[in-house]
Amino acid sequence: NPVTRFRAATLGCGLAATIHALTVGTVSEWPGLVEELLVTALGGRGGPVQPHNVPEALDLAFFLFLEQKYEDAERLLTQVYDLKETLLGPQHPETLMAVHNLALAMIASGKKAGATVLLRNNLQVREEVLGLTHKETLSSLSTLALLEGVMSRHEQAEELLSMLFERSIEALGPTHPRTLITAHNLAALQFALGRVEAAEAALRRVAEACEAELPSGQSQESPAA
Repeated sequence: NPVTRFRAATLGCGLAATIHALTVGTVSEWPGLVEELLVTALGGRGGPVQPHNVPEALDLAFFLFLEQKYEDAERLLTQVYDLKETLLGPQHPETLMAVHNLALAMIASGKKAGATVLLRNNLQVREEVLGLTHKETLSSLSTLALLEGVMSRHEQAEELLSMLFERSIEALGPTHPRTLITAHNLAALQFALGRVEAAEAALRRVAEACEAELPSGQSQESPAA
């Protein structure tokens, strides 16, 4: 949907760019207009990313994702990562976020093996710098588990999902939506691997926690007719 893509892509472009894209050309031309506006904000195509235009570079990379220009997005995000690492150091949270974004671009462009290496290294550093239960560390775990599953490395995916499940319970609680999603994903994988008892245990654990939070006197049973 061009309108949806336009609205998402112009979130960081500024009011002037938004008005310009709305008032010039037809709906079908909006993606091209937005891309040109972002390229102009960067100082032209192929120009190096500078500290002052990193937000525009991220906007353009996001837009390129929407337009399925994954390799272009990857090249741009590589520049952002190199710049962050040079200016802030390899362990700065912004550098770690740049690595994560670059890995996502690599996944989209089909470079799953390289993305796996980046994500594993990034997870290790985030654990050391941010902590085991930090939201960005949990994000790394979730992305890596998904990627391992896509690559049919189910044992590794199960290990990561189990770790994510335990850490989510600690950081968010057993009834948080993200914890429940992780429990569902873990149980689904374990069922597929034939580990029925482990899957049932994970689901029972969150089900009991949810039931414990119900108001007194309320049960999961349907009311009598």
